Amino acid sequence: MIGGILGVVSRPARLEPVLPALDDHVTLAALLVRLARSDGPLNLAEITTIDEVLKRRLGLNGIAAAQLRASGETIEREYPHTEALGRLLAHETPAHERDALIDDLLLVVNCDGPKQAPNTT
Repeated sequence: MIGGILGVVSRPARLEPVLPALDDHVTLAALLVRLARSDGPLNLAEITTIDEVLKRRLGLNGIAAAQLRASGETIEREYPHTEALGRLLAHETPAHERDALIDDLLLVVNCDGPKQAPNTT
């Protein structure tokens, strides 16, 4: 056990990229954008759905939701791992709100219809 601890301590520190500190609203927007981009560039259905989710969850008007989404697009490109965004958001979201959050995430994932499997015939 001591050897394991010493091994971890004696390893050179891995340099992690310095990432900006995020508030929970920007984190939510970035994760929504990340999910929407998982199948390619954002399309109109995804943009509209993200803005609607942000308006409803955060009580924003259309302009503020679009601005927050734009911030989320920028941050999404800077954060290397989806897990980091998810952990940040989970940490900031009270347990009683997480089911509704998951529903909103799935709404964005599915808003542009089912994905077609490539035709291999």
